[in-house]
Amino acid sequence: MTSPPSALGARLAVVCAAMLAGALGIVATFHIPVADSPLTYAQASDLARAVGPAAGVALLVAGVVAAALAHRPQVGFLVIAVSAVWFAQDLAALGDDAALLRRLATGVAPFAAALILHLVLKTPDRRLARREHAVVLAGYGIAAVAAAGTVLLRDPFFDVYCWRQCRPDNAPIAGHPDAADAIRVLALWASAVTWAAVISITARRLLAASPGGRRLLGPALVPLALTGSAELARAITLLTSPVEDPLRDGFLALHLIRAGALLLLAAGVTWVVLRAARARRRVSRLAAELGAAPPPGKLRAALVAALGDPTVEVLYWLPGSRQYVDAEGKPRTPPAAGTTAITRAGRPLAVIVHETAALDAEALERALGPAARLAIENEALRAEILSQLEQLRASRTRIVATADDARRRLERDLHDGAQQRLLAVALEVRLTRARADGELGARLDRVGQELERSFGELRELAHGIFPAVLTEAGLDAALATLADSAPVAVELGAITQDRLPAAVEAGAYVAVDEAIRDATARGAAVVDVSAHVDDGRLVVTAEDDGAPRADRLLHVVDRVGALGGDVHVTARRLRAEIPCG
Repeated sequence: MTSPPSALGARLAVVCAAMLAGALGIVATFHIPVADSPLTYAQASDLARAVGPAAGVALLVAGVVAAALAHRPQVGFLVIAVSAVWFAQDLAALGDDAALLRRLATGVAPFAAALILHLVLKTPDRRLARREHAVVLAGYGIAAVAAAGTVLLRDPFFDVYCWRQCRPDNAPIAGHPDAADAIRVLALWASAVTWAAVISITARRLLAASPGGRRLLGPALVPLALTGSAELARAITLLTSPVEDPLRDGFLALHLIRAGALLLLAAGVTWVVLRAARARRRVSRLAAELGAAPPPGKLRAALVAALGDPTVEVLYWLPGSRQYVDAEGKPRTPPAAGTTAITRAGRPLAVIVHETAALDAEALERALGPAARLAIENEALRAEILSQLEQLRASRTRIVATADDARRRLERDLHDGAQQRLLAVALEVRLTRARADGELGARLDRVGQELERSFGELRELAHGIFPAVLTEAGLDAALATLADSAPVAVELGAITQDRLPAAVEAGAYVAVDEAIRDATARGAAVVDVSAHVDDGRLVVTAEDDGAPRADRLLHVVDRVGALGGDVHVTARRLRAEIPCG
């Protein structure tokens, strides 16, 4: 992705101007007359003389890098402006030969808080909301009022709190030291409120971000929070002790902390910008690779590698069902934020859920060209097929579950209803037979035999339905009952005693029952059965010594398949794996 030539030219011009202005500021800073000038932080400490200019230079370099490489150069321009304000604090100590420059340097100091506030809201490359625009404009407006009051009303000679350059320097509007002092106090209070807002917004953004977002944003936002904290402490100190003397009240320590925070900020901004530029290059390469038809289902992995964000998700739009699904066809709801919508000819194709700290939605959408959109459309078709398969599997599961419920109700009705009534009738016939003889007795004998036969058939019918013990006591007890009534010897191995979902237990019971019936038909003498849980799946095996199996046991295959499981059938062995979840 490249910018238009006109935009590149404007950006290059601004960067060159910033570099020239920065060079002049550095030269001026290092050539402040030490012997004749009032006290400065550089004169108070050799460490301050090294760290202070280093912070300004680092900010200038970071700003130039951001202005040249970022998708939008505003963050770079803001960092360059912060560098200029930082250099201005030493330019305010220039001698009489640079009175105008000194006055202007003193006037830009109130803009520091507004610039940092703007930078917090803009980092890494955000578009500001309407309310955020209003907050930034309010910050710049307050700073402009404070700067104008300082430039127009303040005369250092009449300022009782002057400490750096206090020679007469008539203001354009002279004779208002009280007004100038009032402007100073109001500017300090306004900056304190702004610095508090910087800290609050930074903390809120970090807390609201995901772990991946904090990892991406932290290098820039944490130094901004440190800068805001140090500047807030300085503003409060100036309100309580107005004379900014580097040799008292911890001002030198605050100056060093501010410089250190700005050094960290420069490094963090550079890291974020370089990482975003690398992500854009990777996405551009990815767009070309997607045009070469990547393997199905590999789009998410490719985006994870390109963005360096393991939390990336691709959700595909299904026009038929009007819902989003993931790559496996499972319905998903996109989050409210952190998404990039991908469209083709005005039709929604997908949304990419990702950390916008690495690459914002606009940049990602522009980087994915027409070829990539075609690949995404192919992925969406694949996801739609998988969604239909998932719906089919869910439908099979519901059908099996409904049939199981019906069978349980039938078994319960037979056991509690028809069987109990037959038992009561059989008992009554026996009692009557005991008091009858002759032809009546013979007829009662025949009725009793028919009742016994009917009861046996009913019991056999109920046996083909799920036994009540499966519902009441679980798979362990149900298989033990099945083994006792089986026509062949059944050896029970390791049988889980844990209660599992009803559908899972029913599927396992049917698999074992069918395996025993099939083994009996093939002349087996013994069937070895086991059922244990392994890695979230119930593994059921049934092995016999009968003749080789010819039947594939499709009923078991269909039933276990409806539960999302697998069945492997060989000549004398059945193995079924059923998910327990």
